[in-house]
Amino acid sequence: MCIIHQYMKYFIVSDVHSFYKELIEALKKAGYDKRNKDHTIVFLGDLFDRGPGTIELYDFIMSIPKERRILIKGNHEELYQELLYALMPGYRDFHNGTFDTFVQIANAMDPSLDDSSGWIYIAKTVRESPITDFIYSDEWKDYLELDGYILTHGYLPIEDDHIKKDWRNASEKEWHSARWDYPLNHIEEMNNLSSILYGKTLVVGHHGSRYYNNDKSYGIYSGDHLYVIDATTVLSHQVNVLVVEE
Repeated sequence: MCIIHQYMKYFIVSDVHSFYKELIEALKKAGYDKRNKDHTIVFLGDLFDRGPGTIELYDFIMSIPKERRILIKGNHEELYQELLYALMPGYRDFHNGTFDTFVQIANAMDPSLDDSSGWIYIAKTVRESPITDFIYSDEWKDYLELDGYILTHGYLPIEDDHIKKDWRNASEKEWHSARWDYPLNHIEEMNNLSSILYGKTLVVGHHGSRYYNNDKSYGIYSGDHLYVIDATTVLSHQVNVLVVEE
């Protein structure tokens, strides 16, 4: 009797921030093929903002079969939703690149914010965009759990400085806080990640890998039961791709 074991390859990226060309180049080097039924791509949040390729990135994601793309919600997806109904964009929206994402979507070549009319046009156009429907779709998850890995954007929900035993069922408010969090905020837990994660390995983005690598490089950080894959693409102009096979 011959037993055939079929493995799925997961290509994990994070914090692409609208750097479409850099993403495609990195995926090509990693061997990703969206036509391959054994290839699944996982985005650990922060798809847009900061880079010039918002529309191209969205079109690329839509070209991937839905069953072979997995979306983990990041803090920039929340920023997108918050700006949609703001009276006017503020400093945080400019600093984080969310306003620029809106300008790209609205195709506003020279947006004028001297009065509210320019912003009203941009916000209305973005609200009616299919990209906004995508941001609000039920595709977005808080985390993905594989046989050997737990994938999320920033960190896992915590309570009283301890990982919640029921973090799989944490509230939206708790996941909101976790999206803005990162492992270096939890040095004690980092020394005992194996037991916290039930023997699995945590994979996160959000916080640049250069803060974890001793040589300050932008490549993937690989530690004890922890991978940090955010390449700070706006500075490095590279996207890290972690490939796992299960």
